[in-house]
Amino acid sequence: MVVNGIVGGNKGEGKNMKKLFFIIGIISFILLAIGSLVTAGGGKKLSEEKSKNMQVLYEESYNLINVGKLKEAQKKIGIILNSDPKNPNLDWAYDLYDYLTMVIEDVNEFPVQAARLSDDELKKAKNGKLFKRYTQFEQLNEPLNKKINIYVKKNYNTLIKNKQESEKYEKKLLLEREKTEQIRRFVNNSSDDSFKPLVEYIKLNMNDPKSYEHVKTFYNTTDDKIVVIETTFRGKNKLGTLVINKCTARARIDTGQLLEVKCN
Repeated sequence: MVVNGIVGGNKGEGKNMKKLFFIIGIISFILLAIGSLVTAGGGKKLSEEKSKNMQVLYEESYNLINVGKLKEAQKKIGIILNSDPKNPNLDWAYDLYDYLTMVIEDVNEFPVQAARLSDDELKKAKNGKLFKRYTQFEQLNEPLNKKINIYVKKNYNTLIKNKQESEKYEKKLLLEREKTEQIRRFVNNSSDDSFKPLVEYIKLNMNDPKSYEHVKTFYNTTDDKIVVIETTFRGKNKLGTLVINKCTARARIDTGQLLEVKCN
């Protein structure tokens, strides 16, 4: 009887403890959920408050620029940038800060702005007649255009030369991309990067075509219409020994037609 009583008592206590832990678990979960909601709500309020402060700073800088207080406006824009430097939506603030710096600090170097000008705009700037609206503030546009016109006139020949070299380089990159795309079509014709017409040519001239085994293939371009293909493969010679061979071929890049094949 004693043993039965003890056992029975332990079972009852065990059930009560399980209920207690279950209730504590539920209460903890509810508290965590409430805490998360409070934190999220607080974060949202902070974000809204930050946004409002930035809007106020922008309006203040806007008014300062309109009354000619450029240094004070620049400080306001600086505060906006420092408050959220990783914000991708603040490009306008970075541009405006740079324009203010150019006007305030009497900057006379404008390589970036000048590089963005078209040929016609460069000619107008050279003659002092270019006017672009870089910002919504006319107080900044006028001195900016004046300085950029002076800079272009002073560096016109260099700017034209750099522009021509840049266009030449872009054209070269475009041709290389086109060649790469055409070569990629060759590669896509097989699962092992080999060039099918060259593989067929090699097999036709092998002692044992069935022994052909592709190792690697490289492609290179020489001009607008020719691609050089260098392939390495294994195959049996006249004695039946498996050896490594290499062939180099020239083919038309537009049609894939083999023009020349040399094997060692």
